[in-house]
Amino acid sequence: MGAGIVERLIQGSLFFVALASALSTPVRVARCWKEASELLKSSPAVVVKNALSPEAQDAWRAASCGDVRVTDIRQGLAELFHEEPPEVVVKEAEGVAASFATHFLDGDDVRFRASVADCCHSPCPKIHTDNVEVRCLLAANGPGTIVVDRVQLPFDDSLPDGAFYQAKAGDALLLKGSKRGAPGARHRSPRPTEERRVLLVFDCLSDV
Repeated sequence: MGAGIVERLIQGSLFFVALASALSTPVRVARCWKEASELLKSSPAVVVKNALSPEAQDAWRAASCGDVRVTDIRQGLAELFHEEPPEVVVKEAEGVAASFATHFLDGDDVRFRASVADCCHSPCPKIHTDNVEVRCLLAANGPGTIVVDRVQLPFDDSLPDGAFYQAKAGDALLLKGSKRGAPGARHRSPRPTEERRVLLVFDCLSDV
């Protein structure tokens, strides 16, 4: 076999390895919110690692079960904690909202939702896209949201091996929605578990 043929075969193999890698990582990783806003222009989903500190995650364990949807974050958190909420929880939730508004909403108002449940019941088990411009999902406790590959997978609850990404607690997951004018991020809730889950959702107020 000639050297030229061998070289072409190697190049072809490297191409398919790179393609497989791209298909198995549907979420780009950003080092900061500004970088995330740039990456989301060419990717359906971006994650900002460690957007919530371990201290804040621990403090969320004191929240009671419930679901609040508000624009005043401190007021909404008071409903879940039934008293003055821990300052670290308020400060970091407001910080995420401010970063989201600045880098993704051109400063528009943010609607904050906090959903606290003693077990993860998978409210959205089907693979879907959200009817918004962009959404920020952050699991303060428990398993994070699952984002699937951009290839044409069926819109059901199946998860092919290696073709999805699951966010970790404390990471902010930015998802393009169907209103963005580009293919939205296809995602679903994590599988049901007995683990406590706290999910924080940040949206543009005019989108919801």
